[in-house]
This record gives sequence, C-alpha cells and structure tokens, in this order.
Amino acid sequence: MPSEFFRVSTTWVVDFSYEGRARRVFKIFGSGIDVSALMTTELRELYGDKAKLIETRQATDEEGGAVPARRRAEKRLLPHRPGRWTDRRQTL
Repeated sequence: MPSEFFRVSTTWVVDFSYEGRARRVFKIFGSGIDVSALMTTELRELYGDKAKLIETRQATDEEGGAVPARRRAEKRLLPHRPGRWTDRRQTL
C-alpha cells in the first residue's frame, strides 16, 4: 500500500559525479535497502563509466521534511536528457 511505504520510507541524499561534475539527487527508499549498492548499480546502468557514486546518506530533517515535501523534492529532480538532471528551482 503506498501510504504504508511513505510511513516506513526514508529520504536519502545521493551525491555522485558525472563526467567530473558534482551532482545530487534525493531518493526515497523503504527500510532495509542497501542504498549504496543500489545507486552504484543504477548509475552504472544509466551512465556507464561516466558516473561515480561519491556518497549516500540519510537526509537531514531540513532536507527530508515531511512526507509531502519528500514527494515534491523527488518530483523536482527530473531527468532532462541523458547525463543531466534538472532541478526546477535551479539550486543544484
């Protein structure tokens, strides 16, 4: 059930580099997930050797916020084209 997922989910900050440029995305994962391994695999599948995972960590309260804010944050980061993420607020 989707509402149950958000009760037990956590917002994660994923820092990585793409072609030497720093990138950050916010992702929501359920409990018991190895986020580093999952994101390493996802980045490799999406970008091959061009991307490198730098760090994954749980978001702070300010970064994560309430459940509706988490969902908005994840929706703000949209893949614009391969290798480029667009933040509608243009803060990244």
